[in-house]
Amino acid sequence: MPPAPPVMPHAAPPLGSGPFGGVTPPPPPPPPVTRGPRRWPWVVGAIAVVLVLALLGVWLFSRAGEPQAAPLPRSSSTTIPDSPSSAPSTSDPSAGSPAPTTPTAPTVPVTPLPEDPQLTRAIDESIAFIEATRGVKFKERPKVEVLDDAAFRQTVNQEFDSETDPLRAEGKLLTALGLVEPGTDVVSAQRELLGAGVLGFYDPVTKRLVVRAGGVTPLARVVITHELTHALDDQLYNLNRPDLDKATDETGFAFHMLAEGSAKYVENLFRAQLPAADRAGAEREETRMGMDQIQALSTVPPILLTLLQAPYPLGEALIGEIVKQGGVAAIGLAFAKLPTTSEQGFEPPKYTASEGAVPVAEPPADAKAELDGTLGTLILDAMVSDEFDQLTELATGPALDSGVDGWSGDHFVLWDQGGVPCVRADIKMDDPRQRQGLQTGLAAWSDRVGGAQVEAQGTDTMRVTRCASAAAGGESPA
Repeated sequence: MPPAPPVMPHAAPPLGSGPFGGVTPPPPPPPPVTRGPRRWPWVVGAIAVVLVLALLGVWLFSRAGEPQAAPLPRSSSTTIPDSPSSAPSTSDPSAGSPAPTTPTAPTVPVTPLPEDPQLTRAIDESIAFIEATRGVKFKERPKVEVLDDAAFRQTVNQEFDSETDPLRAEGKLLTALGLVEPGTDVVSAQRELLGAGVLGFYDPVTKRLVVRAGGVTPLARVVITHELTHALDDQLYNLNRPDLDKATDETGFAFHMLAEGSAKYVENLFRAQLPAADRAGAEREETRMGMDQIQALSTVPPILLTLLQAPYPLGEALIGEIVKQGGVAAIGLAFAKLPTTSEQGFEPPKYTASEGAVPVAEPPADAKAELDGTLGTLILDAMVSDEFDQLTELATGPALDSGVDGWSGDHFVLWDQGGVPCVRADIKMDDPRQRQGLQTGLAAWSDRVGGAQVEAQGTDTMRVTRCASAAAGGESPA
């Protein structure tokens, strides 16, 4: 699920202590500020990592000859190339303009293609592999829909377009933090990312497992195995949890991270046991996908790629620790004792040790708050890292910036100031030494994005304040 930015209030620690143990609940967190459901992240499905690798190559080329300390250039707006399913938007929702209506192709009836015998065999083989790997059985054989390219893209876009309001609000947050430029249409950019990389998806609400037509290629078999693993987890552990979709803390993101990690665990083992020629064929397909989409992806802010891809490597790390501690059977137990923070993906032992976030009081806003909640380590890591570092991390695996190590909890508040989004966040660290490390990282962030106030609040907490216009005017917010 891109995944949505892990915004909003605070994740309670997992129940009990130690790996999968204990049943004593912690004190309840404050009542959350709910938001609309977020079904569309599940539509992301299996996205080829080569999309990130290809885009990283473009950034490397653009960086050649530049001083290494210089920030990477980026467009002041995101322009999406014309296609049958998307079109550019010139409006500025992040700076207070009315939310645009994303142009879409006319809706036409979607008729699945017949499941040919080769596909049936591939599905049966994947089901047998998944059951043997996980040591559990499907309750029933999932139904797989095969759609041609136009119908598949239309279906993905319809799922996405029904859930854009929360993304627009989160786009304001990213703009206020300087992670996207004012004027960037984050909805169109995320929409383009989905169209670029999705080969299949499983929707736990409708129970649809949908794949894009194109033959039973090696990569298609890998994607089918990934999505069938989602179907298994849904049948056994229920992936349709609307309360988490509406959560204002990181629990929704963390649940998505767990589910993607489960599917990636099986997918990786399935890929590894393929014949060498098939593994090479899958890699060639991924490379071709990346090269086909590189022009469109080169206009997308790195933070959007980060948020879209993050549940996969973070989930892999989390599941790796879970299996190490409790064996493959512990994957199922984790769906009862959920992770609650993105930090538990960066540092999985914190999940098995039941170390979640601590409550942090809401900081004051300078006007009526539109949004409040938790940034989490994923967003903080993006803040203290430049764009090149974000893309490199996606290509090489998650590695938490030292300035964010020791995050304990945070609370942000977002408001509008004359049509400009502003944010203030209090970020609590485990101890004063780690607060000092965060202060250094935030000072570099402030220098890079401009116009931010960074100040200590006691011995273990930092407060940051920034309005999006400050970068242009070079002035700190009032």
